Amino acid sequence: MLYLRLTQAPYNGDVESIDTSNWFCVYPPKKSLMARFGSIRQFTVVLLCLGLAGYFGFHAIKGRHGLEARLRLDAKAKALDERLTGLETMLSHLKRDVALLQDEHLDQDSLDEAARSVLGYSAEGDIVVLTD
Repeated sequence: MLYLRLTQAPYNGDVESIDTSNWFCVYPPKKSLMARFGSIRQFTVVLLCLGLAGYFGFHAIKGRHGLEARLRLDAKAKALDERLTGLETMLSHLKRDVALLQDEHLDQDSLDEAARSVLGYSAEGDIVVLTD
C-alpha cells in the first residue's frame, strides 16, 4: 500500500511510535495473483478461457475459413466473374458468326469477301492494291 502522511513528524527509528491516524491511502492495496482469483482452480479456469478465446480469435481471422480467407475468395470470385463476362461476350460473337453461316442467312457476297480477305486470294479481274 502507498500511504501519504498529512504532516511530517520526526522519525526516531521506532516503528511503534509512528502515528498513522493522519495518513490516507492513495492506491488500493495490491493483491497477489492468488488473492485475486481465490484458488488455483479459478485461476486455471480463467487461464483456460483466455487461451481458448485467443485460439478461436486467431483462427477467426487467420484460419482456413477466417476473414482473410473470405477476402481472398471474394477477390477470386470477382476475377472469375470478369472472366465469365468476357467468355460470354466471346460466345455471343461466335454464335452470331455461326448463325450467319446457316443456309437461311448465308450471303454469298459477304462469304466470298470474308474468304478472300482471310485466305488472301483474289478473283480474275480484281484490282489488287498492295500496301505496306
